Amino acid sequence: MTAVNRKFGFLVATGLLCLSSATSAGVTDQDILNDQATPDDIVSYGMGLRAQRYSGLDKINKDTVKNMVPAWGFSLGGEKQRGQESQPLIKDGVMYITGSYSRVYAIDARTGDELWQYDARLPDGIMPCCDVINRGVALYDDQVIFATLDAKLVALDAKTGKVRWKKKVEDYKAGYSITAAP
Repeated sequence: MTAVNRKFGFLVATGLLCLSSATSAGVTDQDILNDQATPDDIVSYGMGLRAQRYSGLDKINKDTVKNMVPAWGFSLGGEKQRGQESQPLIKDGVMYITGSYSRVYAIDARTGDELWQYDARLPDGIMPCCDVINRGVALYDDQVIFATLDAKLVALDAKTGKVRWKKKVEDYKAGYSITAAP
């Protein structure tokens, strides 16, 4: 494990420990532990601690898949569209997804309407290791947590997209960036 990964893991663990004492209807430890068994919400990367992305839902199968049609579409585009590698997370009918250049979106999962967007202000001189993509968010309590290309960890208010806290993990000028989902 590299020094930046250890530091990143420590910051996430410390932040989550601090958050666990808060009372809210947001994502709890129990929600994360039960993620694979709760088909209405996807609150962890990989849909459960095993990251198997398995759902027990059975309405879509080899006989019914032919009847599927898109319900809505959403573009992560504009001049900043690049690769898309994040897994959407869903809590209480809201989808949270990241786009390239450290952007986060909250989308009404039923209608496809954008509820809010957060666009990290990245400095000149970032040196991302793996293009300018972002691989997703973490949900905890009433916060959406994600990492940025300038090596910061950011927590947003899940309802408004406003910054709750921001922590520098490492110095982007030394070549550090974070593209992984926390």
